[in-house]
Amino acid sequence: MLNRLSTLFLFLSMLTAIHSGTCQNLMISISNIQSVKGNILIAVYDISQQFPGDDTFAWAIEPVTQTGSMTVSINNIPFGKYAVSVFHDENSNEILDSNFLKIPKEPYGFSNNARGRFGPPDFEDALIDFKDIQQVFEIDLK
Repeated sequence: MLNRLSTLFLFLSMLTAIHSGTCQNLMISISNIQSVKGNILIAVYDISQQFPGDDTFAWAIEPVTQTGSMTVSINNIPFGKYAVSVFHDENSNEILDSNFLKIPKEPYGFSNNARGRFGPPDFEDALIDFKDIQQVFEIDLK
């Protein structure tokens, strides 16, 4: 009986969240796209221990259709605090290619345009506060 009540409560909570409009589209504007080949890969993280890595909260793959900039929408994201990483997968292998020193060979970026000294930035430096449907977060590829 308790298991059924827990399941019912979870279902009703999810239904309430969907109907209350708490899930929105997270808009990411990516700039400094140099070539029209491959894909843009975006990863959204909600826990610092997972950033950056394969265990993401949400993700998107978007074909590159133009140089300069493009905006990608990641659907059904609840308002909250997240860190975002992006890279231009020019050869479409879904891997951020790097040289023998582990320095990326493909353009990449993080939310807040955060940079690390010898590796990725800290989670806190890349943390954004998604709280308004009008927000567009900008990331410049390096």
